[in-house]
Amino acid sequence: MGAKRRRLVAQLLTESLMMAVLSGLAGVALAFVFQGLLTRLLPMSQLGIERGAAQEYVDRYFQRYPGVKDFMERTRTQAREQGYVETVFGRRLYLPEINARSGQRRAAAERTLMAWIRTCLSLISFGFGLDKIIAANPDKVEQAKAKPSLAGWFVGQVMKATGGKANPQAVQALVRSKLGIED
Repeated sequence: MGAKRRRLVAQLLTESLMMAVLSGLAGVALAFVFQGLLTRLLPMSQLGIERGAAQEYVDRYFQRYPGVKDFMERTRTQAREQGYVETVFGRRLYLPEINARSGQRRAAAERTLMAWIRTCLSLISFGFGLDKIIAANPDKVEQAKAKPSLAGWFVGQVMKATGGKANPQAVQALVRSKLGIED
């Protein structure tokens, strides 16, 4: 297709990294969403909170971050209408069972979709985190641009911030991309 191998690898690594970070954010968002459901399923004494308080918490979260709820709803709608969702790079996740009559098949597709949404939301968070690290360290940015091997410092900061859960190669590719460093 004419694309250079390095560019394809960088794109795939960047996309993988972004998906990993967004999944964490989506997990947090889903935890808030399902907290109300859990309060109905579990005895209140196990959670230590009142049902009304849990619902207020979820409502406040979505008021503070309306984009999260909008993104989740748009993505669900797209999946139901088209049978797939698409990444910013055009890669598709097909969900043929999203509209199945079988509740189990539909639920499995919904779980897959929610995992994808979590991944997308994590990527957004990760990008913002890297941007903050870069903005807070302009001297290190200049050093890394002058001597690309010093970009590893940024990789270390990201790995530290993610508790070592990020893919180091993907982080390296994203850092180099954000700093404008060629291989």
